[in-house]
Amino acid sequence: MTRRLRHLRAESGLTQTDVANRLDWSQSKVNRIELGEVAITRTDLSALLEIYGVAEPETIAELLAIAKTARQQNFTQHRDIFAKEFLHFLEFEGLANHIKHYESNVVPGPLQTEEYARATLRAVRMVDYLPARDRPEVDDLIERKIRVRMERKRLLLQESDAVKAEFILNEGILRLAVGAESGQPELMTRQLQHLAELAEVPNVDVRVLPSSAGAHPGLQGGFVVLELPEPYGDSLLYMENSAGELSTRDQPDKVDLFVKVFDQLRARAVALADLEPQLGNRTVD
Repeated sequence: MTRRLRHLRAESGLTQTDVANRLDWSQSKVNRIELGEVAITRTDLSALLEIYGVAEPETIAELLAIAKTARQQNFTQHRDIFAKEFLHFLEFEGLANHIKHYESNVVPGPLQTEEYARATLRAVRMVDYLPARDRPEVDDLIERKIRVRMERKRLLLQESDAVKAEFILNEGILRLAVGAESGQPELMTRQLQHLAELAEVPNVDVRVLPSSAGAHPGLQGGFVVLELPEPYGDSLLYMENSAGELSTRDQPDKVDLFVKVFDQLRARAVALADLEPQLGNRTVD
């Protein structure tokens, strides 16, 4: 990819300085992209192809696909701490055109702050009740999981013009005082503020299913549907609970069912901003 970009720039007769001036970038940004030191976003690649005079739809589509694949994070180094179904999900999450995520118990991983992630993971693993000799190993595992969640968030925001991400959260998630158990009530305040900030990102839609909605199809638990572009084919469904994880692309009828469930939940959900006044002073004004 980087070699092709350098070749296209040379063919256009432009120097790195010319490119930087035309796009109002720094020359160092152009250089880092051509060296492969930074992942290139869809917007930046489209801008480069335009000034290089690349107009063939097939070439543009090919380069955009290559760039998106290159931006995928390789999470296989964490196969010792994640189930293969979750690793399979992560493999495709970075390729999705559209993410539909409903969560019933906790803030979805890519929307979490580090401290919220740490508090919830420690609670689930019951770290405070473990023998002292076992805690360092579990704490290390938790920190690795947090790094993965933060990387997923970075990739989501990096893809701000390439992927639409819809999140629907059960209202109870926002009212759960995570942090109170350790004397840190401000932790949840910061998480709510972070959610409000992410909801302003153009490609991220954060909605809340209010308790007043009554019984709904999401009572069976959280799930994620990834809509994948060609040549990756069908959508992927991912679910997890205390019994384990499920990741499937081979049951289109089941995937379609959960797409319909998500549509029903979206129809009953409200924008996060509309619910904030009801959450008291824990959210931003």
